[in-house]
Amino acid sequence: MEKISLIKKDLEEKSGKEWLGLQRQTENRLLSLIWYLDHVKVQENPKLVEEIIELYNTAKITNFIKMEGIIRKLDQLSIKFSKESAIRKTPFAQSRSLRGEPAIYAKLIEEFIKQLDDFLSSTSGTSLPEKTKKSLITFLDYLNHPKLINKTGLYEEMREKYDKAEEQDFLSMSVFDDMLNKCEIKLGAITDESKKWKSPEEKKKEFEAAIENFEAEKESFQENLKNLEIESEAMKVEREKMENEKGQIEKERENLVIEHEEMNEERKKLEAEKSQIEKEQGTLKNAQGNLETEKELFQEKLKNLELEGEAMKVEREKIETEKVQMEKDRGNLEIEREAVKDEREKIET
Repeated sequence: MEKISLIKKDLEEKSGKEWLGLQRQTENRLLSLIWYLDHVKVQENPKLVEEIIELYNTAKITNFIKMEGIIRKLDQLSIKFSKESAIRKTPFAQSRSLRGEPAIYAKLIEEFIKQLDDFLSSTSGTSLPEKTKKSLITFLDYLNHPKLINKTGLYEEMREKYDKAEEQDFLSMSVFDDMLNKCEIKLGAITDESKKWKSPEEKKKEFEAAIENFEAEKESFQENLKNLEIESEAMKVEREKMENEKGQIEKERENLVIEHEEMNEERKKLEAEKSQIEKEQGTLKNAQGNLETEKELFQEKLKNLELEGEAMKVEREKIETEKVQMEKDRGNLEIEREAVKDEREKIET
């Protein structure tokens, strides 16, 4: 009994990490397990009690992810105890004491829906006559009706009629069906859009469709992942290429820095040479000025020489004239000398 109390305390407090994100269906199964532990017939079998407690502790270690053992045991208990396995009920008297508390009613309705859904999907639920199952499914659809939360009196009546039908193993459903007619008057007819319950076969089909969709999405994801890996490899190659180019650019930048420094040195040399050339140009300009002065003096001297040359030419012509005259006079003198000589010879003769 102490172990059962500890399990009940676990379910009430839910303080451990294993309770984080616990699904409602899993919680309902655990509540059903507690209900069976409290069952008189179960407690008459200590070995069965220990087996159920062991299944609970094993599931708890897995954070209630692996529930296969508990699910199988609940199915076994459902078959063994028939009516008692239907659902774990919240006492009607307790729901009546909560009149005027919509939030709490919403919680009660939600739990009731989960419990009834589990029952309809269980072996006991699926073995019911089709007409009975149809009535219970319609009942479940009315529990899902959005207006029911504001009609607490109707909910209590629905719960009461359900409990009575359950006590009779759902063999007498006339009063229950009359209550469904009342629900239709109060809430309106159930449409295809408002139907919530699905049979295990429908759930299986939806699950299989979801699996197919998941597999398709998985295949698409793997294809996308493959493409991403290809793109990643391409990006890796491109990155390596960029790194190489970056290294080359850095190397070229270093070379440019060296060339820039060399150009600065060359510029300094050119500036020095330019300064020297300008200095030499200044000196050359001064020398050119002096040369121009000397040239002018030379040209003046040349002009004077030309004048002197002209004068000398005139003088030379004059001398030549005089020379010709002298030659002429010399000739005449020779003639006269010959004449004198002849005359002397004549005289001497």
